Amino acid sequence: MNGTIRGHLVALASAGLFILGGTPSAQGQELLVSSHASNQVLRFDGVTGQFLGVFASGGGLSGSHAMVLGPDANLYVAGEYSNNVVRYDGTTGDVIGQFVLPESGGLKAPGGLAFGPDGNLYVSSHYTANVKRYCGTTGEYLDNFASEPLNGPTQLTFGPDGDLYVPCWNCQSVEHFDGYTGRYVSRAAFTGLFSYPHHVVFGPDGHLYVAAHNANTILVFDETTAEQLGQYGAACGSRLARPTSVTFGPDGNLYVASRYTNQILRIQYVTGQCEVCASGGGMNEPFDLLFR
Repeated sequence: MNGTIRGHLVALASAGLFILGGTPSAQGQELLVSSHASNQVLRFDGVTGQFLGVFASGGGLSGSHAMVLGPDANLYVAGEYSNNVVRYDGTTGDVIGQFVLPESGGLKAPGGLAFGPDGNLYVSSHYTANVKRYCGTTGEYLDNFASEPLNGPTQLTFGPDGDLYVPCWNCQSVEHFDGYTGRYVSRAAFTGLFSYPHHVVFGPDGHLYVAAHNANTILVFDETTAEQLGQYGAACGSRLARPTSVTFGPDGNLYVASRYTNQILRIQYVTGQCEVCASGGGMNEPFDLLFR
């Protein structure tokens, strides 16, 4: 692991800002995984990785992609091929219905979902090169919230500053937009040619962790200067193949969806040690993951 990153992590550990490799806070947590090729959301034990069954499917979903838990505690899943967002009961996984109707507002290949500070749902539309905004209670199309310089936006996130950060597949970058106006702010990260960034998450250290899909690695960037601090996950070796999603678990460690190996990997935050957290259960091209 890069020395600069290690220094930041050790400092955080000394300050007691996260749990070092333990799992006590993960007790009772479930890990949900969107299985893209099987059009399902799968359930796993968040600690042991034991497969607990299919949580959600159907309702017109095809190509299950990004997921988000809404303010209503229900699960919203983007259908990349069905060009919609389907809502499922957050407790039972039962279909509630299509929240965003197919191609509403011109939606094409939705690849990212997030509820914003205004309570509305933001959806990246890969083939129309913009982020669309939908009413957070009705799913009605409101507007194209962010566009230039996007070209193939994927999974998006709102940062601690309330702003919107969008990996740009064809730009090889992460782009930063004002979270209230959609005004373009700056390039938050350049991930390098042919890296094809797919997802970005903010770490406990405030830095940006980017799943670089074709580079088979996690890149870390300074959140202020956009300087690349290093790579993360080298210990995973060939198990990390085409990462699609990254998230920090309740145990403080980094979890990565490895698309080509059909595994969810757990990377110890300080040491960088890598292990398989979850696999099996018919997992086929994991595209997103979240704890609940």
